[in-house]
Amino acid sequence: MYPAPARPGFGWKLLQSWWVLISIVGIGCLSGAGFVLIGLRARKPGWWGTGVAYMVVETALFVASDRVLSGTPEHLDDTIVTAWGVLWLVSIVHSFVLNVFWLRWREQRYLATQPQPFGVPAAYGSPAVPFGSPVAPASAVPYSGAPYQSPPPVGPPATGSIGFPAQCQPPTAGHVPQQYPSQPSSLQFPAATTGSTTPWPAPTPWTPNGPVDVNIADAAQFSTLEAFDAARVAHVLSERQRRGGYTSLAEFAATAQLTPYQFERIQHRLALSPPRRF
Repeated sequence: MYPAPARPGFGWKLLQSWWVLISIVGIGCLSGAGFVLIGLRARKPGWWGTGVAYMVVETALFVASDRVLSGTPEHLDDTIVTAWGVLWLVSIVHSFVLNVFWLRWREQRYLATQPQPFGVPAAYGSPAVPFGSPVAPASAVPYSGAPYQSPPPVGPPATGSIGFPAQCQPPTAGHVPQQYPSQPSSLQFPAATTGSTTPWPAPTPWTPNGPVDVNIADAAQFSTLEAFDAARVAHVLSERQRRGGYTSLAEFAATAQLTPYQFERIQHRLALSPPRRF
């Protein structure tokens, strides 16, 4: 089991926030370029669409102010320049707010490449065999299945010696020795069915049949995947609801924070349908 991966520090977050400088030094017309860059990188139309809108409106105001300077009333010129400056400041504030979500997305991608703190998945071994099962090895069963024979009969006591109790007297001719039960009557075990006395089966991977569509599957289907516990299933479902679906299996693996080895183990069971709005 690996220790929990270390979260990125302040220096890493500061380096990933470089795109905010574009909004500051873009002087309005290029303030939306940073939104376009991170929107295309994260495949989020809402981000890059906002950047395109900022650039179109700011450029239109810049062109309008240039024409206003050539002979229109002064108050109209002041209005256009003020609107242009306000929109520039709005784009800067918006970039700082959006940077929080951008850093969260980048952190998820970073943690997905680190060893995850998960032990050996339950699918690597066979299902647990009930205690006392007939297929279990003899060492795992508290009492042997073969009946216990009574000890050899004891001869008659010598003359003058103390006699044996009645239950320990030598058997008479034709007497069958009493057989003790294989298990104490106070302990209850499942009845052994007629069947196999084969050795303990070797552990084999358990793989349910059927693909799992990452854009359609429910919690029960996700839980059949290797290394998917309740917390991981809830996380991928909430992210799918928020994003409107996954656009690739790589995005799904990054969201689920799977290591490359874990993703390779379950990739053959994953399917991807076109994303849809939930």
